[in-house]
Amino acid sequence: MPASISITRTLQWVETDASTHQHYSSGFRWAEEAEHALWRRLGFGIEIVGAIPRVAVSMEYLRRIFYGEEIVTHLRVERVGTSSCTFVFEAFVNGEIAMRGQHTCVHAPNTSGSAPWPEHVRAALLAD
Repeated sequence: MPASISITRTLQWVETDASTHQHYSSGFRWAEEAEHALWRRLGFGIEIVGAIPRVAVSMEYLRRIFYGEEIVTHLRVERVGTSSCTFVFEAFVNGEIAMRGQHTCVHAPNTSGSAPWPEHVRAALLAD
């Protein structure tokens, strides 16, 4: 089963916009928080996190989240390619889905383009 993780946080004031609900960009930060927690749990640090730029992102908003509400974000590996990885994520408030999306990153450990995942990284992503 591919790697996955869930994190819980509270919507902070700084993450809201003038209408007091989440700013559209907040969900991307929550997904990234969850992804980084997953990388840490898998035993990887800056050597991987610093070498995986995003090449595609998308988000669908299904419910507004207001200041102080608790958010549970689930993130999982959807697909692992030769040098890419797609994560899917969902954010819930009180068991109700509020947003969902995905992002794809590419393993690019140098400045000249992508490179295949090291086998131990690929294995960790595919079998948590």
